[in-house]
This record gives sequence, C-alpha cells and structure tokens, in this order.
Amino acid sequence: MSTLAVLIVLLIGQVASLENPPIEDEFEIRKPGVNGRIEYKENQRILNLWGTHYEMGYAHGWLLGEDIVTLCEEYGLGVMADPITYETQLLPLARYAFVTPARYQEEMNGIYDGMVASGTDLHLDALGRDFAVDDLLVINLIADLGQFACSVTFGWGAATAADPELGGGSAYVRDLDWGLDPSGCLNTMSVLITFDSSLPDEKPLVLTTWPGLISVLTAMSSDGVCASVDYGDHRDMGFIYPSTYTGIGFSLREGLERCDFDGNGHANHFDVYQAVLSHTTVASFELSLLSPYPVPGDVSAGAGAVIEINYYGEALRDSSNNMDYTPFLSATDLLAVTNHHRLLYTPAPCWRYNRQVSRLSEDFAVNTAELWDIESEISNIGTHQMVCFRPNLMDMYVAFNETFNGAANSNRVYYQWSELYPNH
Repeated sequence: MSTLAVLIVLLIGQVASLENPPIEDEFEIRKPGVNGRIEYKENQRILNLWGTHYEMGYAHGWLLGEDIVTLCEEYGLGVMADPITYETQLLPLARYAFVTPARYQEEMNGIYDGMVASGTDLHLDALGRDFAVDDLLVINLIADLGQFACSVTFGWGAATAADPELGGGSAYVRDLDWGLDPSGCLNTMSVLITFDSSLPDEKPLVLTTWPGLISVLTAMSSDGVCASVDYGDHRDMGFIYPSTYTGIGFSLREGLERCDFDGNGHANHFDVYQAVLSHTTVASFELSLLSPYPVPGDVSAGAGAVIEINYYGEALRDSSNNMDYTPFLSATDLLAVTNHHRLLYTPAPCWRYNRQVSRLSEDFAVNTAELWDIESEISNIGTHQMVCFRPNLMDMYVAFNETFNGAANSNRVYYQWSELYPNH
C-alpha cells in the first residue's frame, strides 16, 4: 500500500465521543488529479471519491487496485467460478449480453487506468493473463451472474411513531447474505464508498460494497432515497440476446444518483423504480426501495416498496399488499423482504419471511434496535454486511463481517451524513 500514498495519521476534531468517534484520515493522495482518499472510522474503511466518473474511477483504481485484483483472483476465480468457467462462460456472457450506461463504463475505464498508473500488479495467475477492464464488468455484474440470499425489514409512519428517535420517519435494516467465503475476501475487504459527482445532473451517493464494485448492492442518496438488491427465486432467463441487458446494480445507481430520474420534480423511490424499468433485466430480483416519510411528492404512498422483477415481468409490491399472501401482515406501515417473489409469482415458503412477519406482528411497532434485532435473528455467518438506513435522520449504521462469524456479531458503526459530506 506504500506505493499508493504517503501514510499520514490525522485526528479529526478534538475529542472523540464514545458514542460517535470521528472519522480518521488514513491516506491522503498528493498526486494532482487523483480525486480520492481513504479514511477509517473505527474498523471500517471509507473510500471518498469526487469529480467526473473517470476521475472517481481513476482514484478508486489508484487507491484500491491491489484489493481489486485480489478480489477477482481469490473470490471471482476461487469461489464465484472456477477459472475455466470464468474465462469460457462468465466473461464471454458479460461481453456478449450486457450494455453498461456510458458514464459507468467511463468510471470502470478510469479504475483500470488508475490501477495501471499506481503500479498495481495486474497479473492473474489462475488465468495466465493480466486483469482487464472487462474483468471489472464481471465484478459489477456479480448480482446478475451470481446467486445470494438477503433480507430487509422496513418500518415508517404509525409503526415508528412511538419511537423518540424515528418519530414516524422511515428506516430499514438489510442483511447482505452471500454464503461462506473460504477466500476471506468478502470478510476483510468491505468498504463504504462516498461518491460526489461533479456532473450537474447527479447527486452524492453512499454505497456499502467491495473494491472495484461501483454498481449498487446497498446504497443511499443525499435525498435519503435508498435501494438494495436481493436475489429472486424465478431466474427463468430463457434465451440470452446480445447487447440487451443492463446490470441491475447500474440501473439502481442511475435511479439513485441521477437528479429526479422520472422528471416529476421530486426525489423519491419512484425515481429508482423508473430507472429499473428503463433497462432490461436478465435475472430475478427483489429490489428494496425506501424514501423519507412522508414521501416527497406523494404523501399518500408508503415509504417502502419492493420491485419484483425478472426478464418476463415486474410488479411493485408495497405494504398495501401485505394481506394478499400468507403469512398475513395486517399493517400498512411495515414491510418484509427475503428472496421470494410474492406478487409476480405464488410465493414459496420461507422461514425467514415467516419470522419477520411474526416479529412485526407482535405489536406492529418498531424502532431501530428492533429492526436490527429482527434482521440479526435471521442472519447467518455468511451475512457479510448489515446496514440500517434512516432517511429522515440522514444517518446509518453499518456492520461488516470482519469476525468471520456474521455481520450481526461484528462491530456496528454509526455514520451521520454530515460527517461523510463534504467528502473532500
């Protein structure tokens, strides 16, 4: 890492509060034109990026190039697929079938150029060749080409009204379950990325993710709009067409990062919904969306919704559908999601969903601690990240699985938006 930057240690602020210790600057880039820096808060790494998409990508590659190569070789080629399957199936499929929005392709090009400029060793021993831009594409299609199990539990309005902190505002807690990772990469390499695009039609965005992965798995925008990806249970891809599909994480990022994607003058989760519908999806997903409550521009809407989608169709599920399938949840300010379509197809049994509904039905009221506890109860040692977003408060809690015993059993770190931004 010494080739990346001069190591400096800075104290931010004067005295660290036990409740919310400061972010500490760990690396500062002095090379002109490199728009990024790495900081730490407690045990968690924060990658701050700003500028054009190419500039943000360049800084990303300069700072985390070694980790990106390691993640590709040890996880991509060791866990996600064996080298032959990767080289003869996943990589050709990514090149053949997927189209990436231009600004995100530019960002990936910047990542690669930053890796080269920083002197990163690009050689992939398992493939006998150097890492290339298209390998970044495969990393960013991990949700489309891979398979994982996640869950989200939501609350807002009447369900959170009694909580002194939330006071009727919205919140959700999300488990990102990816199964066991013998390589250890998913446990040790998690990163929180702050993006601050200089483009006039974009706004700041925070992702919890891994090095090189700029498409959204879990994210919140500066408007308090949130989105996360859960795998669905009806992949049913059928025939694969050339240059047809957009990676789901890119669609989500577009809806979160672009200002007012649907053009109605308001920032809310319906922007993300329209962004997803503007592209063709190849796999099966449950996409959890959340807005502040009341929802800007649509005070009659619930703060949470789920896009159930695959190649053949989509349905927007919200809490008004809670009594349309079993187990019933007789509340209109609560919502639960696992990995089973519930409107698009007849839902399959799911013990995790049953447990979520059971817990939520105890008194139809939640606070942050209870939402976190519900998701902790249905998590496992392969839960690599847990995130709580609270849009009305513009803050979040984040836990990474550094203990190798599940994120629920790891340190939970609190962030206020105001300490993440401005990010440079």
